[in-house]
Amino acid sequence: MRRPTNIYIARGPDGLDDVLAKLRSGPLAVDTETTGLDWHVDRVGSIQVAAGTTALFVCGGALAPFTRWLSRQIRDQRELVFHHAKFDLHMLRSTFGLHVPYPVHDTMLESFLLDNRGVGTANLPNHHLKGLARVFVDPLASEPEKEMMQAIRQAGGKHKGDWMLLMGTEHEHYVTRYSALDPWYTLQLHLQFIERIRYWPQPEGDYPPLAKLYETERWLTLALRDMEARGIKARRRFLEEWQRKLEQEQRASLARLVQMAGREVNWNSTPQLRALLYNARSNGGLGLSTDKRTGTNEASTGKAALVKLAHPIGAELLNYRQISKQLGGYATNLLDAMWDDQTIHCDFNQNVDTNQMSCRQPNLQQQTRESGVRRAYRPRKGLELRFADYSQIEMRYAAHYANDPTLIKGFNDDPDFDTHAATACRMFGVKTPTKQQRDYGKTMNFAQLYGAGEDRVTEQLMARMTVDDAERACRELGHRVGLAESPHRSLAKLLKARYQKHMAAMTRCSHEEAAICEQRGFSITAYGYHRYIDPEYSYTAFNSKIQGSAAGKAKEGMVAVYRELQLGTGELALLVQVHDEIIYESTGDPRTDRRVLELLQDTTRFRIPIIADMKGSKVSWQDKTAVKL
Repeated sequence: MRRPTNIYIARGPDGLDDVLAKLRSGPLAVDTETTGLDWHVDRVGSIQVAAGTTALFVCGGALAPFTRWLSRQIRDQRELVFHHAKFDLHMLRSTFGLHVPYPVHDTMLESFLLDNRGVGTANLPNHHLKGLARVFVDPLASEPEKEMMQAIRQAGGKHKGDWMLLMGTEHEHYVTRYSALDPWYTLQLHLQFIERIRYWPQPEGDYPPLAKLYETERWLTLALRDMEARGIKARRRFLEEWQRKLEQEQRASLARLVQMAGREVNWNSTPQLRALLYNARSNGGLGLSTDKRTGTNEASTGKAALVKLAHPIGAELLNYRQISKQLGGYATNLLDAMWDDQTIHCDFNQNVDTNQMSCRQPNLQQQTRESGVRRAYRPRKGLELRFADYSQIEMRYAAHYANDPTLIKGFNDDPDFDTHAATACRMFGVKTPTKQQRDYGKTMNFAQLYGAGEDRVTEQLMARMTVDDAERACRELGHRVGLAESPHRSLAKLLKARYQKHMAAMTRCSHEEAAICEQRGFSITAYGYHRYIDPEYSYTAFNSKIQGSAAGKAKEGMVAVYRELQLGTGELALLVQVHDEIIYESTGDPRTDRRVLELLQDTTRFRIPIIADMKGSKVSWQDKTAVKL
């Protein structure tokens, strides 16, 4: 067990300078206790720091002189350490106006970079401070929090945010001990983790050192902080009108469902729906059944089964679900999230197991074009929206690693190369594929890239074609479907066999990556990020490598754009990141757009250039068109 030699509490300026003198050298770990988790409305109630062998808890009248001292540390670019730095950076800026313009250390990032699994199980990664501290610093690291929570409940509180109930009482030592130890644990974790990152032995190959990847992640934290703080403009009136329209459509859909069913049920309840659809009429149901040739559960209420119902209620249920998804997932959530200045600010997470970034509160990465919601987002006055999108990036990495000559030649020689059509030509031995054949090529390419098995391909085919169409397609491929077969599953098997035969390089590469992953215990991306995978899931290694490489390139490009064109020249402001796409605002100067593409692209490192396209709009996210450069 390791604890700080000295723990101090500062409520006012008296004696503060003496304690601060003990904190003047080495990395400074910083943590905040806040009134909540929303940096826009919640505020910091105390700050805790640790350096050397000393930890300090600062609250009340000591906060003003302490934040002046901390401001000087930031001005001198003191090495700062946080756990989940982005949150604390938001809170320090919103509460005290403390802006950190340079990269800080983050033990959550460090933990993730070293081992995506954290200290949890393979199915539940855990990079939480207390869990890490228990393993690497102090087995009893969770005890102070438990003691504090017990005292909070006795005082009438419910969660950690109620810690201020204990201040000024005989129980405040529970808060100070819990809080002062957090930056101490953070500091001790950092001192261990940073050494591992610096000396991490990358496997053989031209992989950047882990320290370089960590530097990218540190800059990315700043980019995401500023992106979240700026937010994206949205039109409240549009969303309100769209919400009313969706509510009307939902009521109309419900009325049609009641008419078809002959009674009201809970349309979101699987048991009630199953009873309505499949129970005999004498038992209050509609007595329906799916075509047995689909191979689906006859009592299923999923999309694949509803599409196959020989009754209009199946299509109406799908319509109702789509309307409800748009209403709850888009219109209502977006209106709730909108600030008074009609901006929407989300929360990006860069610690995702696949190396991609996720988004929440609200999830702007799920604002699909088909929904129409993108019309709500508009540029600020005098600015334009720009959309830099990596072109077929995952297929490019796949072609590079598989060393597929046809795909490599196509990408290098033809700027409009259609990988799915090229795949279909090889699968079916034709010069020009039909639309259906190209769809098959696309389905199988993505199945290879995303690790989709036979079940998933079958589901996709069921959602797009009837049983008779699937049966006909099987006959065209030389297979007559038996009475006990599912035509969709049979078609999935036929397509998979053709893909494996005619796209042998891709299949071989996938198998090789699985074998390497099983031996090493992890897959590794083009940019050196490694992801530990349990042996039973080693078949996903190729998918992990390709998706992780695309995500790594997006992070690298985004950081380059942020550092040069946002911090450096102020020519643009990043707004949203949607996997392969970066959205920003600028004056629309084509020189800026050209430079963005230069920073995003990579034309020398791989057999195929990694390139990006540019679109723009003066109107909305929905109405984007090609930009002349």
